[in-house]
Order: sequence, then C-alpha cells, then structure tokens
Amino acid sequence: MEHAVRHHIRKKLDEDPVHYQRLSERLEEILKKFGENWEQLALALKAFVEEVKRANEGKRRRPASTPSGTPRSSTS
Repeated sequence: MEHAVRHHIRKKLDEDPVHYQRLSERLEEILKKFGENWEQLALALKAFVEEVKRANEGKRRRPASTPSGTPRSSTS
C-alpha cells in the first residue's frame, strides 16, 4: 500500500506540487509514527488512501475557475 501511495504522489506531483508535497509529508509521518506496528500502520495507511481518494474526487467535481478564483460561466 505504501508503494502505491508513493507512486501516485510521484505521478501527480507536477499537477499540484504543494498538495502532493503535503501528502508525501503526511505519508512519512504515518510511517514514522507506526514503524513496525504493522496492524496500526495498515489501518492508518488505509484511512490515508481513502482521504486522498475523497480529495481527488472533490477536485474533479469542482468547476474550473478563472484566475480570480470565480467559477467560469457556461457561456464563456
């Protein structure tokens, strides 16, 4: 699971460097926190993956915005 998350982060890093750098840092925190406690590590990684999936789904659902941050109208 760890390797899949790392791969996803590396693959998407250029799309949103700030967001994916934060995810990379959170992954490292999880790995350090649980170390060799495999059961807790697996649970934490599973929760982390679900959180990343939800965030990615939310990004896809948001309408594209203009540089000012306002949503684009369908007529422009």
